[in-house]
Parts: sequence; structure tokens; C-alpha cells
Amino acid sequence: MGTKTVSGHTFYKFRRLTTENEKQITFCNPNGEHFELLRENSGNLVNEDGVIQFTNNDF
Repeated sequence: MGTKTVSGHTFYKFRRLTTENEKQITFCNPNGEHFELLRENSGNLVNEDGVIQFTNNDF
């Protein structure tokens, strides 16, 4: 979806579209289109707050 530079870091814009969660199941994403910015840091995807969202480590 593109990139955006924030505080000198290049973030990638990810789009997530969720459907079929009319019952609002807790462990599923809410219905709708959602966007988030993530950047790569030492093999991890990190959000704008510096929190690791995805890691390449096998725990």
C-alpha cells in the first residue's frame, strides 16, 4: 500500500480487511478495513509505538 517516513524511519502501510465477524468474536478482528504502519527492525515488524507486532523468531 506504500511507504511513509516517520521520525526518519520508513514504515510500510498494511491494509487488513475483515468480514464475516458479525457476532464480534473476541479472538477475531472487527469487521471493516483497517490500516497500520509497520517497519522492519532486526527481523521484526514494529509499529509506530515501537511494539513488535510480528517476529521471525520461533519461540
